Amino acid sequence: MKQDFLDISLDIKTTFAESIKEFFSECKLEGSNQYHCSNCKKHTDAVKHTTLEKAPTNLIINLKKYDQFGAKVSSNMTKYDSEFNLYEYVNSPKKSAMKNGLVYELYAVINHEGKYSN
Repeated sequence: MKQDFLDISLDIKTTFAESIKEFFSECKLEGSNQYHCSNCKKHTDAVKHTTLEKAPTNLIINLKKYDQFGAKVSSNMTKYDSEFNLYEYVNSPKKSAMKNGLVYELYAVINHEGKYSN
């Protein structure tokens, strides 16, 4: 499935590079986590991964501070890269023309402090 995007939500790892690498890594869907095919209506083993065909001019990175159940995760990221390149995650016939166009520079960091209230 192809989707346009402007942002990526990353799980927090020790470094930003580790978080990006995990986002684009393959995930095996097997056992109780099998893929359900909507055509044949059956569960089957599969491999899920994300690649880029094109990238946005500006990219927003969200570091997930909470897990899927709302519990705060450990935020021990110790290194933020001021520049990173998404070239290795591109899967496109136009990849060679993109090499210099997939470098992103860190522009701003927003760190929310406070409590959530209803």
